[in-house]
Amino acid sequence: MKGSGIFYFTFLVFIFSSSKGVPQYDTDSLLRELNTSDQKSTILNLLAEATLEDSLELSMAYATRALTEARIEKNIREEGLALFGKAEVKTYEFKLDSAVYFYEKALDLLKASGDDYNTSYCLNNLGWIHNYYGEHREAIEKYNESLAYLDKEKHQDELPNIYINIGNAYHHMGSYHTAIDYFHKAILIIDKIEDKQALPIAYNGLGLAWKYLGNFDSAILYYDKMLEIDKQTSSVFDKAIDYGNIGALYFDWGQIEQSRKFHQLSLDIYLQEGDKNNISVAYNNLGEVYHKLDKPDSALYFLNKALEIDRKTGMEHNMAMRFNNIGDVYTDLRQYEKALDYYHLALEINRAFDDRFNIALNLKNIAHLKVLTNHYQQAENLYNKSLKMAKELESKSLLAGILESMALFYSETGRFEKAFQYHLQLDVLEDSIFKIKNQQLLADLQTQHHLDQKEKEIAILNSENKRNAEEARQYRNSTIFFGSALLIITSLLILMIYQFRLRKNAYKKLVQKNMQLAETINQKPKSPTNGNVTLVPVQVKNGNGNGNHTKLYDKLKICLETEKPFLLPDLTMKELAQQLQTNSHYLSEVINQRFGTTFTGLINEYRVREACRMLGDEKKDHLTIESIASEAGFNSKSAFNNAFKLITGLTPSYYKKSARAQK
Repeated sequence: MKGSGIFYFTFLVFIFSSSKGVPQYDTDSLLRELNTSDQKSTILNLLAEATLEDSLELSMAYATRALTEARIEKNIREEGLALFGKAEVKTYEFKLDSAVYFYEKALDLLKASGDDYNTSYCLNNLGWIHNYYGEHREAIEKYNESLAYLDKEKHQDELPNIYINIGNAYHHMGSYHTAIDYFHKAILIIDKIEDKQALPIAYNGLGLAWKYLGNFDSAILYYDKMLEIDKQTSSVFDKAIDYGNIGALYFDWGQIEQSRKFHQLSLDIYLQEGDKNNISVAYNNLGEVYHKLDKPDSALYFLNKALEIDRKTGMEHNMAMRFNNIGDVYTDLRQYEKALDYYHLALEINRAFDDRFNIALNLKNIAHLKVLTNHYQQAENLYNKSLKMAKELESKSLLAGILESMALFYSETGRFEKAFQYHLQLDVLEDSIFKIKNQQLLADLQTQHHLDQKEKEIAILNSENKRNAEEARQYRNSTIFFGSALLIITSLLILMIYQFRLRKNAYKKLVQKNMQLAETINQKPKSPTNGNVTLVPVQVKNGNGNGNHTKLYDKLKICLETEKPFLLPDLTMKELAQQLQTNSHYLSEVINQRFGTTFTGLINEYRVREACRMLGDEKKDHLTIESIASEAGFNSKSAFNNAFKLITGLTPSYYKKSARAQK
């Protein structure tokens, strides 16, 4: 009903300098030549490239020396390659904002020098970073420009990597058929050059695309091909990715026990490897599996383990998925208020990233909650928005879930003609998804599932027998411990009363502290009301906001305290970056390093402080808390309540009451 939250693994092929290689030299010979060569920048760039895999620190040192020598020699090609080398080190370190800075500077010099080959490399790597940040259209532009600079006859072995990258970008945009075309283009060339390393990556892309188009038969075919190759030639890490993909496919196919087995295999490998992001994904996937198996406690355990990792690593996109999946569990537990809070947290992040697939999923989930709480008109509006997005994305799996939910909704509200129309659309869609060839494979899997269920039933029966024996023993001994239990309960009650008093005093101090913070905002020059806020470029003397964290940090603080752009409810990082005359990557880096938070966290903190000021102002008594939340820039009351509690440690109503009492 709510759609799968299982996360799939995908590959984005990044062309590192090691693939260019320097086969005629080793490090020792390069160092000997450095002492006698007139072109020291060239040798230093080769050294930076040769040491990249072994020592990032040493590679950066050589690239820095190469840059200095190239400028002395006035050799713009080697200067560009030195900047390219620094960018690659930053990419290996996953400092992608810094990598973009060096790649863009390198690109200008490499183009000017006429080095088309390295220009193509630079453009491809920039495309990879755009794709990672979710800027898929920009990524495709870079990839296509990379193809234009590449000599396709001379460097045919590079084409599959770029085609796969373009396919991945189109996949993330929801253009699955276009993605499939590019993956097949890659495979045609791979077959000619017999590239065993790239082939499973292309198969993985095809499997993902066919899965999202609802063709599970084709998807499992390509996943099996991928796993067969990786078992023979690839690392344990690659096999873990394959297991995760196959587990996600079985989940969407409804083969939940098979899905659990593959996701557990994937998690076991990642725990050994220690990769935090992939551990988070594996935890999430197992959480969704246990949710589907109707084990909510296990589901919440794994989902919260994943969320804990994402908060530490700052992966907001993953946090949105975890929030949505936790909301699903609370919906099934009929804890609707909690579920709605988590759905709104997910929606807020997905809107900031313009992730239309997950926005549609969030809207459908919220609509389902509105039905459960008898808000039918709101539910209908949300369903229609979600359906429109799914049709635009051409995602059959998402579309099927929405059509099923809408058919049920209209049936439950007595509008049977509309219910029949949506059921008819769903039947047509499902006929196109499930082919006749799937039936035999599905029957085989069902047989295996029944065998697994029988084994599980036997294990449960044995467990119940043991539990019954243990309960009998505990019953005989229960009277011995009754007095001790009563004493413990009494002690706990006394402790709870004491803690309650401590908490009350702590809340009082929290109110005082937040009042002081709110006053600091009130002392700044006032901005227009929420409805009149406009984003205009911020001018600060001697600061352009590019490449200088301190200047951009100062500009950002001045902007937030004087212009108050956070009052705009739909403010995005891109809009704020434009106002500050910089780009999203630098702005994100400054927020992370100087404020120690994310863009969403920073904006919410300023909104909450503004709300604190209004809640403590008696002149605002005529406003409801929801109105104050709206004036402070929040889209919904639930999002405001969550942010307010997270930042102040208090609820808005408690803060309002206590702040007035202390004046």
